Amino acid sequence: MAKFNTKPSGNKAVKDSITILFYSSASDDHLMKPLVINKAKMLHAFKGIRISNLPIYWIDNTKAWVTVTIFKYWLNKCLVPDAKNYLKKKALPLKVLQLINNAPDHSQDLQ
Repeated sequence: MAKFNTKPSGNKAVKDSITILFYSSASDDHLMKPLVINKAKMLHAFKGIRISNLPIYWIDNTKAWVTVTIFKYWLNKCLVPDAKNYLKKKALPLKVLQLINNAPDHSQDLQ
């Protein structure tokens, strides 16, 4: 009876990680650009492309995780300006309710 080697020879399993954060208005009429957290500052697939021109916010982190620093950056530099623009276009008052869980990354001191 023939034996088959089920392990790939010389190849390691890919252990790439990516985190994507999506954010939408409750009425679902506004979808903010997603935040993409990747290990790499720049992917080979994006060679020659300016990431700032893509419809995403791109941040690199060695483990591709949301950290307190990344969360604060996203909140203050991405979410707040985006929410202000959306509310201004809709002629709505500047009132936002954001619900987040108690993950350690979501610091109590967000300012």
